[in-house]
Amino acid sequence: MNTINDTPSNLEVMNNIINSSWIAQCTCVITKLGIPDFLSSGSKSAYEIAKHTNCNEDSIYRIMRLLSEVGIFSYNEVNKFSLSDLGDVLRTD
Repeated sequence: MNTINDTPSNLEVMNNIINSSWIAQCTCVITKLGIPDFLSSGSKSAYEIAKHTNCNEDSIYRIMRLLSEVGIFSYNEVNKFSLSDLGDVLRTD
């Protein structure tokens, strides 16, 4: 049963709508670049991913951090990204 405290505000709903668009676009980009397949062999840094995909390292880092926040990738204390169980469904191999 929803109470007044459980109901998201219009601002929260709009933020979720906008963020879902960004997340979908970023997911499409990393999939087209083959990053889920590349990470299937183990954790990689943003530098390694950028080099492999011939992309800008800072841009890769930002996209990967965003997608780590929603559970598609994991980001560890040694600044490496790995594929999560959720992200594993994006692999083609």
